[in-house]
Amino acid sequence: NYDTCIARSKDLVNWEEGLRPILFPDYNHRPFPRKYPNVYEINASDAEFIEKDGKVTVFYCGGNQLGIADNARAEYDGTLLQLFHLFFKS
Repeated sequence: NYDTCIARSKDLVNWEEGLRPILFPDYNHRPFPRKYPNVYEINASDAEFIEKDGKVTVFYCGGNQLGIADNARAEYDGTLLQLFHLFFKS
């Protein structure tokens, strides 16, 4: 299992890790089913966040860490700041 976590720092020396991963693999998703029908997603990585009009779109890669992957998209109805605050205590 490979997921994507989030961390923050005020000084780039001391870091606070988020309470949980920000992206999880979809274990039922097959990234390239026609050619590799038995390969399922075990990672969600390489996230790019775009905020526009009060909505965040996340583009990321899902695959098997062995070269079989596809691009995916997720959305959050809120700002990037609101999204990131969900992963920290304060």
